Amino acid sequence: MKKTTGLFLFTAVFLFVWQSYSQSPHFRKHPLPLEFKGVEIFCMFRDMNHFIWLGTSAGLVRFDGSSHKYFVQFQGKENHVNALFQDSRGILWIGYKNGNIGQFMNDNFIKALPGFSKDPIMDFAEDTDGAIWVGTYGQGAAVFGKNDTIKFTRETGLADDYVNALTEDGIGNVYVGTDQGISICSTSTAGAAAVPFNTEHDLPDNIVTTISRDSGGQIWVGTEFAGICRFGPTTRL
Repeated sequence: MKKTTGLFLFTAVFLFVWQSYSQSPHFRKHPLPLEFKGVEIFCMFRDMNHFIWLGTSAGLVRFDGSSHKYFVQFQGKENHVNALFQDSRGILWIGYKNGNIGQFMNDNFIKALPGFSKDPIMDFAEDTDGAIWVGTYGQGAAVFGKNDTIKFTRETGLADDYVNALTEDGIGNVYVGTDQGISICSTSTAGAAAVPFNTEHDLPDNIVTTISRDSGGQIWVGTEFAGICRFGPTTRL
């Protein structure tokens, strides 16, 4: 009788807990400090040290799980952060709405690249050669290599100059998602190449809003109006 009663009580408690968790999502709020009232968050990134970085309309914010620290690069100027990325060396790349690019490491801004673009910086990626790719909304994509900078635009084969997302595929190619489809790009020894794909090539929607590579090397594409689709691995261009 005791075993039956104990089993009944255990089952009742388990069902109560399970029902509570299944019906009520648990969100823990981490509001920005009062001095950030009215500040908008446009992007988030977790770095190698597990800090959470927030790109806001007023600059860069680091969150360590309990407190926030604010960083501003351009004093007295626009500091609207639109994109964040950390490269293999640990440098945090910061893309601004006005086209400026910043670099940050060890609690200090180490470099600024103003004037690269007058259009918003949308995304970053690092290819297998260590080059940093930058996507802009209006001037295509650019690659910062060790010795030079290569630009990809519609005139040179890019699907569109309005870039929304970038991701590398692990074998030397970078997928560039635009408002007119995807371009698979490379800067191999054979020269820069860009191969476009759009709805004429079975892409479900031309407006590509996000791209991500999974652990198996598959490329997942998010579109504005037609859900998601998947690309299989390809060879380097």
